Amino acid sequence: MKTMRGWSFMLAKVGHGYSPGQRDAAPPRWNNPSSTYLIAMEEFSWKNEQGLQIYAVDWKTANPRAVVGIIHGLGEHCRRYDGLAAFLNARGIAVIGYDRQGFGRSEGRRGYTPDYRNYLDGVAQLRVQCEKRYPRAPVFLYGQSMGGQLLLHYLIHRKPAIRGAIVASPHIAEAFRPNPLVVAIGKLMRRLSPTFSLHNQLDPQDLSRDPAVVEDFRNDPHNHDRLSSQTGIDMLERAAFLQQYAGGLPVPTLLLHGTGDRVTSHAATADFARRNPEHVTFHSFPGAYHELHHEPDREKFHFLVLGWLNRHIKGTK
Repeated sequence: MKTMRGWSFMLAKVGHGYSPGQRDAAPPRWNNPSSTYLIAMEEFSWKNEQGLQIYAVDWKTANPRAVVGIIHGLGEHCRRYDGLAAFLNARGIAVIGYDRQGFGRSEGRRGYTPDYRNYLDGVAQLRVQCEKRYPRAPVFLYGQSMGGQLLLHYLIHRKPAIRGAIVASPHIAEAFRPNPLVVAIGKLMRRLSPTFSLHNQLDPQDLSRDPAVVEDFRNDPHNHDRLSSQTGIDMLERAAFLQQYAGGLPVPTLLLHGTGDRVTSHAATADFARRNPEHVTFHSFPGAYHELHHEPDREKFHFLVLGWLNRHIKGTK
């Protein structure tokens, strides 16, 4: 790694083949889903209110038109978004991501926080970092899966002054029926031992139809499969709230989901969009799995997100 003026220039393995000079052209087709790619980024950190060191990264681009803050999913970390960040960087959009407490490179007991609101505070701090580092750029937030659930709650309960939100494969409901015995044990253990943790039941095979993505997930030392009784039941209860919510969203929001998702429910996201039509655009991806940004045809997803961002950067719908 070489450092220049506070930037780290590193060769990163990312899941696309886009050239840094392409702002509007379609990406070349290629066979290998991972590629070595030069990206400019700065790793930094902050301490949260619990005194935990939170890892973050700023994927930089010169004179950005906007900045997007990334909120990652369950069991993963922000550096799994290097590819999406490089795509947006190449088109004049800066990106900042962070690892939630208890995930990735951040401190904290794995898969646990004593209060769900701590996670929302993390999203708030991400927004602060976006505004601080790029004071002239409009701010967008992007949440995936668990991060999508957090982002929806952040929009509903804290009503941030941001330009817009992108919510991909959110945990509004599971794509399967949770085992009622496991849920009952989880509720009991939340009272008796809230830090008690089990496997999060996430099968890497369900993330993407791209075998290389699945293999990379399994081999990534910064992923983990722990979920505490406190956080697991909190997530189920917050999902149940979203299943009934019909109060609208305060900012333009792009909702995205694949019909082949076996982790979170495509139908629940579609229903949420129908109940909350103002400011919400819903797009469905036929057959796509959970991580739309890691699907074999991910360029369709990338360019749809880019088109929506371009319209809202300019202040049009």
